[in-house]
Amino acid sequence: LALLCSLDPGATAKCISSPSLGPDIVHAAPREAAGIVLALCDGSFSPTNLAAAAGGDAAAGGDSSSSVPPPLVEGLAKSSATSDGIGKRFNLRRFTDCFVEQPKLLRLLLATCRDRKCHLSADLKRCLLELTLDEWAVGRRRGDSAQERRKRAEVMDILTDPHIMEGSDGIEPTDALVLVQDADFAEGITFLYEKLGLRDMLLDRLADDGGASARRSLLAMCSTGDPDITAMVLEKLVDISCV
Repeated sequence: LALLCSLDPGATAKCISSPSLGPDIVHAAPREAAGIVLALCDGSFSPTNLAAAAGGDAAAGGDSSSSVPPPLVEGLAKSSATSDGIGKRFNLRRFTDCFVEQPKLLRLLLATCRDRKCHLSADLKRCLLELTLDEWAVGRRRGDSAQERRKRAEVMDILTDPHIMEGSDGIEPTDALVLVQDADFAEGITFLYEKLGLRDMLLDRLADDGGASARRSLLAMCSTGDPDITAMVLEKLVDISCV
């Protein structure tokens, strides 16, 4: 790692993205490799920044299996935020294949690059949504309400972010709908039904829910002034009250 960090950014990027070297580097030192990749992507790569962050990481003794950002990655994010000079930025897509066995670190890299305004292609944005949904599902399955709430907020932040969901390099709403349906993420399904104008499916889902929030959403649909929608909403509300 010391040798790797002493190279110029281009040579370091070439080593980590190499199919023959990259996976071994990430397997041997996943947190350190993630920190180097982040520095390459946000333009803050320098031996000085890496040495300072690595020193903090050694003192903290982080665990790469934790959902908490590894100290090295966290330290590099802080150093890049205060860096006076920005060097060449590398595309994260160049390195992601090396992190397929480290989904938590990959999600952290994607989320941090998003926060740092690094370029993310449509497939990387989709990957960020999918990995965040996976972590939400893990929290729900384990009964970890804190993680479930935190990841729910992160998923909705992604779905409502125009930089993620719009433009030529945004996630197609239909693709996002498939992901939230596969995860059974109810809030996202309702949001995307509305966004895509899937009126009948939205009505059915709100009626199946039947809760107070769903009833308010049904009533809000009447505000369009469309008599057909109003009639369907009233029919659904009657069905709910008869259950």
